[in-house]
Amino acid sequence: AVKARVLDTLQDWAFMWYLTDEGIAVLFEAFAGGSGGLPLLELNLCVNALGVRASSALAAALKAGALNKLKKLNLNSCTLNEDGGAELWEALEKRPGSTKLEVLQLTGSAFVGRAAAALVAAVKAGVLNE
Repeated sequence: AVKARVLDTLQDWAFMWYLTDEGIAVLFEAFAGGSGGLPLLELNLCVNALGVRASSALAAALKAGALNKLKKLNLNSCTLNEDGGAELWEALEKRPGSTKLEVLQLTGSAFVGRAAAALVAAVKAGVLNE
């Protein structure tokens, strides 16, 4: 009960500076498995390497509606591989009952191939407020 009350008061989390792929994955796997969404408005994952497991877990949390109030996503200086990046952008495009992102920060991040194409498609589909 205490944990639920703490999560209900959170509006922004910053997970900066070199979390492991496994650490990020465990966090978002827990979010995706919960009931209802977190009241998280801002998520800062800058300067982290989001491997396949972390990208997939974050995508699953988005698809499950666990982050449906998210307005700002900071992925500055992150590395995403092609498959994980594509899965993440596709999940952003399809998250249910969600507010649109107001800010998507990608400075210093590189996306190639499928990840770049999926990012462009998500932006064209309107994942961001205009």
